[in-house]
Amino acid sequence: FDKSSEDLENALNRNAQVPPKKQHEVDEATNTLQTARRSFRHISLDYVLQINVIQAKKRNEMLQFMVSLMGAQSTFFTQGFDTLNSLDAYKKQLAEQLHQLVLNSARDKRDMEQRHAAIKQKDVFYDDLVVEFNMEAPNGVVMEG
Repeated sequence: FDKSSEDLENALNRNAQVPPKKQHEVDEATNTLQTARRSFRHISLDYVLQINVIQAKKRNEMLQFMVSLMGAQSTFFTQGFDTLNSLDAYKKQLAEQLHQLVLNSARDKRDMEQRHAAIKQKDVFYDDLVVEFNMEAPNGVVMEG
């Protein structure tokens, strides 16, 4: 293509520089110019055809890649969906275990609060029953009453 382009350019320059008085050189330059133009047109059409073929091939390859990518993504998401569906029973089992754990935890908390309240009550009761020791009493305990 580049060579044909240069040949056409040279033929145009030569045709422009030919003196009009020399008819033989004018005819020769005109014939050379026409031949260069025909050659350039044919080569240009071949070049454009090759470019279009390459672009169409690239476009087809790109579309093929996109279709392949979409198929791969579809397969990936379908397998993920199937896997998650197969885990439904396991999720339900975990939810039940978690619910049982929450109930046990609440029961243990309630039991500990009750024990704590009972221990506090006993501490207050024992604090009221202060026993005085006296070394002069026969058994060391002072009895009032």
